[in-house]
Amino acid sequence: MPVTLLDPKKGIFLETVGSTSVYIKNPMIEAGQWVLSDKQTSGKGRGENKWIDLGEEKIIFSGKVNFHKKTFPSSLLSLFCGSAVLRAIHSVNPEYEKAVKLKWPNDIFKSDKKIAGILIEGEERGDEFVAYIGIGLNIYGDNVPENLEKAGFLTASKPEKDFRMKLMYQIIDQLNRNLLLLIDGSGIKTETDWIDNNSFLSRKMISTMYNGSIISGEVIGFTEKGFLIVESPSGERFEIFDTSPELLT
Repeated sequence: MPVTLLDPKKGIFLETVGSTSVYIKNPMIEAGQWVLSDKQTSGKGRGENKWIDLGEEKIIFSGKVNFHKKTFPSSLLSLFCGSAVLRAIHSVNPEYEKAVKLKWPNDIFKSDKKIAGILIEGEERGDEFVAYIGIGLNIYGDNVPENLEKAGFLTASKPEKDFRMKLMYQIIDQLNRNLLLLIDGSGIKTETDWIDNNSFLSRKMISTMYNGSIISGEVIGFTEKGFLIVESPSGERFEIFDTSPELLT
């Protein structure tokens, strides 16, 4: 197989960890393994940001995947990991479909609150590409610090006892599904269309940096490389890569 998928049976369960993203990079951990921790003291986010997990129920996860030959752009990996988490959330409760959306490139929002963040890191080893997939998801809680007013939770009521693990295994299944889509290639357009239909930014006006200047326009979809397509009021189209600065919506 051209990719070593996550193995549901190869989980490492911890009570606390500095960062699952750092932990999973240990050379002793093989591709296909993953780690789930109850607490995290030094969570990593995109760039210099930190991920602060909230609430009584949460997912703090990182997995290691090995592509034996990478034939797709990294931007698609980031986007497809986001859609995998969104699909998993929708699958455990279809009632979430209207309120829970994907904010490009891979944040998960419920209404106007961020409930999950995803960090993708990788390294090339000859023809092989090792990807580290980190996910932080706030499931349930009733306290959000004032400095994190944009953060939220998946559910407003305490979930059933096995909900966390049920969702975790759904995430692994959906990640594996999307990793295979990337390898096959033929289903990429179908998945990006699904993402567009479940996009937090769809048809919204945004501003962001593009080639050193701030551009503004309406989000109208995604390219097959996972770039965000923004159309200006004059009809000019821009394709925004996922390493661009944070969007101003």
